[in-house]
Amino acid sequence: MKHPTRPWRMGRLLTLGCLVVHASSAFAQIPAPGSAAAAMDLSRVPFDTTTRVFAIGPALEKNAHFLLREVDGRPITLGELGDEIAALPSHMRGQPFDVLYPSMIAFMTRKQAMVIQALSDGLDQDPVVKRRMATAANTVLVNEWLHRRAAAIVQETDILARYDRDIAGKPGPDEVRLSLIAVATEADAEALLTELNHGADFADVARRVSRDTTAVRGGDLGFVPRAYLTPEIGAAAFALKPGERSASPIKSNKQWYIIKVVDRRAGPAPSFAAAHDYIADTLQQEQVAALAKAAMTAVKVREYALTGHETDESVAQK
Repeated sequence: MKHPTRPWRMGRLLTLGCLVVHASSAFAQIPAPGSAAAAMDLSRVPFDTTTRVFAIGPALEKNAHFLLREVDGRPITLGELGDEIAALPSHMRGQPFDVLYPSMIAFMTRKQAMVIQALSDGLDQDPVVKRRMATAANTVLVNEWLHRRAAAIVQETDILARYDRDIAGKPGPDEVRLSLIAVATEADAEALLTELNHGADFADVARRVSRDTTAVRGGDLGFVPRAYLTPEIGAAAFALKPGERSASPIKSNKQWYIIKVVDRRAGPAPSFAAAHDYIADTLQQEQVAALAKAAMTAVKVREYALTGHETDESVAQK
């Protein structure tokens, strides 16, 4: 079973890539140097599952032009912030406001500063850039069209049926209970490994020197599935048995880590509330091919050879 930890958003149907929010340095994150993971609490229900009110879009749109910041006079609005957050995977959108907002507004400020520099360099008048900007605008239109058409097809009963079929009552992904120590350099990590090999207590060392937010807990990250960890830490952690420690330092997100696997288990199945957005996105994704085919049947396509002459072949029904 594919576990709902990295959902597609329909707003990104044709584009891959996402931002992540900084929470602890063992998880995957938003541009935040020296971090390694982005946590989510599957036990927290982020919306009302009784009345099934899931959409906040209309409320946001009423205040979309609310000004949050200006960068050399260029505005950053609440609507733009909402768009950036909506593009995040659902488990990252569920971060606490005091974590999510400063990370996103800082990212958007840096982005706007770079836009200003690009404009000052005249890149918006470059023919290649203008062509690519037009392509990007078309992509936004296509993604939004797909999202709205697919969302109108997928019903709540469909989402619940898929949850019952694929997730309810089944074990979740394997999880490890992980402890870690994060330091700035490989030399620091090697010195700590020597200390640990001579009998030092892992938790004591973590409390004393770790740069990770888990230091106050002796490095304990708790139980996490592999999908929540950076590739480097995830690969190492899931190769270890309970009680084992990494034999050498692991570099990830500009830091060096020593990790220890405390325990391992099959994780619980997520609740319907936690899985809802992922399933909805999956079902909407499944509608894309049919929608694209329907769009093709509504247009006439004329094809040209590289010589510039029109061919007799019709593309519309392909």
